[in-house]
Amino acid sequence: MRILGRFFDTESHIELKPIMDDDEKFVAIVEDHIEELTALDRYERRSISKRKSAIRAFDSACRFGSDSNE
Repeated sequence: MRILGRFFDTESHIELKPIMDDDEKFVAIVEDHIEELTALDRYERRSISKRKSAIRAFDSACRFGSDSNE
């Protein structure tokens, strides 16, 4: 199962087994929380993108700083 960009092994989560046995109940629960899960997924993707940009900017600044010292 994939949630928020990560894969989870549903077999190892004992508390989910009763829900997984009843597909209709599981679908209802997911539908109740789909907007929240979508928003969290969007937030995670934006956070990762901003982190990558910050790392690139930092690396670029470090390279520029070391070039000007020579």
